Amino acid sequence: MKNILVVIFFGILLIAAVSCSSAKISDIASPNPDYRRQALDLMAEECEPAKYLGLFMEVLEKDSDALVRAQAAYYLGKFQHKPAIPLLIKATEDANVFVKQESVWALGEIKDDSVLNTLLVLLEKNSNIEVRKRSADALKKIGDPKAVDGLIEQLDDINQTVAYASLQALMAITKQDFGRDIKQWEKWREDQKPK
Repeated sequence: MKNILVVIFFGILLIAAVSCSSAKISDIASPNPDYRRQALDLMAEECEPAKYLGLFMEVLEKDSDALVRAQAAYYLGKFQHKPAIPLLIKATEDANVFVKQESVWALGEIKDDSVLNTLLVLLEKNSNIEVRKRSADALKKIGDPKAVDGLIEQLDDINQTVAYASLQALMAITKQDFGRDIKQWEKWREDQKPK
């Protein structure tokens, strides 16, 4: 019985090793964007996806298809690849809204406070509601108290989704709950300043 279990165990390892090398990397150069997206998925599912992070960065920067770029941004966030931060910040200015959205999400997943100003500007000024909401969500994940002032300003955002996401971020960062009462939040903020 013990020998059978050993054989089964090594059989499973062999199957895993074969599946780990099955990504069709050559499809990343295909003229068909669907094949390029599939190639990104296969690379991300590899046993060692970290070896493809440089390629994901290149795709984010150079691919002609917006959905392929958005997918690359997603994987850079999923794998929390800090060297991609400058590219992801640049991608928040992409002409395509899906690239912007995935880039903002990725910045939140990486959780580096060097992106606070970028996220606060997007939260305040971006015309796309989802980009603004994801900016608040990203600030919540980063959890830096320096974001509090900008989040308080968005509590009266004309869009309820953005206002709610800003409130959720504030509550997570400060461990306080004053609802959307801006005056209470401002009073609390003043009370926190050293005297």
